[in-house]
Amino acid sequence: MEKSTEINSNAFMEKPEVKALRKSYLGKVPNEISIVEKYATESLEQSEKIAIDDTYYGIVHKIKGVGGTFGFPLISEAAIKILDMFTKEAKEHTCYLTKDQGFLLLDLIADMKKHIEFYQKELDV
Repeated sequence: MEKSTEINSNAFMEKPEVKALRKSYLGKVPNEISIVEKYATESLEQSEKIAIDDTYYGIVHKIKGVGGTFGFPLISEAAIKILDMFTKEAKEHTCYLTKDQGFLLLDLIADMKKHIEFYQKELDV
């Protein structure tokens, strides 16, 4: 990215109305990722596998996109890793994560939660 574009982007992200939207997102995203985390944990406890369908794919895909839009690349990068594990088939057919993949999913969610906390501190949320 050229320096002038980067400066314009930073200035845009600091506009009061954009900053308010960014803070609002950081207030909502922990609940969204907690839905996936709770489901994954319960699934592993009950059957040692996790059924992933369009609902969970959609939640993580939204987190990825909005994180990118609002300038939170670490959140988006963690979401991309999760989506890679889910596979695109999860948008149309239920796919299953193994127990080991489930633990990896929970690790990625923990990473994402740390990134969210980092950005929340950065923006005083």
